[in-house]
Amino acid sequence: MLVIAIDGRSGAGKTSLAARLRLELGAPVVALEDLYGGWDGLERGVDLLVSEVLEPLSAGRAARVPRYDWVAATWGTPWVLGPPGGLIVEGVGAGACRAAAYESVLAWMELPALVRKKRALDRDGETFAPHWDAWAAQEDAMLARERTWERADVVLDGLGPGDSAAARVLARLPGPRAMITKDLHRRILRSNGTSAGGACSSWLRLLGTPSWCDSAGLVSQAQYRRTSYGQG
Repeated sequence: MLVIAIDGRSGAGKTSLAARLRLELGAPVVALEDLYGGWDGLERGVDLLVSEVLEPLSAGRAARVPRYDWVAATWGTPWVLGPPGGLIVEGVGAGACRAAAYESVLAWMELPALVRKKRALDRDGETFAPHWDAWAAQEDAMLARERTWERADVVLDGLGPGDSAAARVLARLPGPRAMITKDLHRRILRSNGTSAGGACSSWLRLLGTPSWCDSAGLVSQAQYRRTSYGQG
């Protein structure tokens, strides 16, 4: 089973990327938001991802995926998921070491803190705003230990083009040329305004060895490490 994990801090664009990958692959998505079980449950969500989802699926058994009802503040009926050929997991903590042992590709989504907060509160303002600082503190503690971005196979700017981000993730799977569809390639070229004459170089950039990118294109690992991304 191939497992794509999409990690990053709140508001970085994980859910949007997971939705694009689901369209391309037809793979089910497990969102850690369903597993946290409340505003103090970041670590618990990762534990449940491993024990209730990744472990049974990797052993060829069906998973009973927990589902937390945030409105009722109680656990709902688990979602029964049979072993799929591919799986996408997304959410803060998706790439924690104890989960990464089961994962094929780890993507880290980056976005500056102020942009992330605006995104998250625009989406879930009344619900999230009172808990933002406490949740961010849990993220700080986990990421200080996990340093997930340093282990990621690909680091993506949450402001970058969505199709290009999806292509970069798919390129890290076994047989990337088979995974990245011709239709996706055409859409990337159209969104980038690339001419037919530039198609070859664009394709090589998508499938090449560098895995660090921002909204303007590829950046080096050294450049990435000089940024303040992930710092609060």
